Amino acid sequence: MSNVIEFDIMESLDSKAREYIADVIREALADEDIEPATIGFHLQALYTLESNCPHCNEENADE
Repeated sequence: MSNVIEFDIMESLDSKAREYIADVIREALADEDIEPATIGFHLQALYTLESNCPHCNEENADE
């Protein structure tokens, strides 16, 4: 069994939220001089059941 639970965020977004995210992606690509014909994206949230985060583990090691 994995210690990571995955959640698909796309199902919860309305069309305005999806369009806003697409605009943010377009702006980021424009900063790199890339003009996409279409933009597709997938949002996913990951929740770890135990800390596997290198940043968190580094902080805990300092204590």
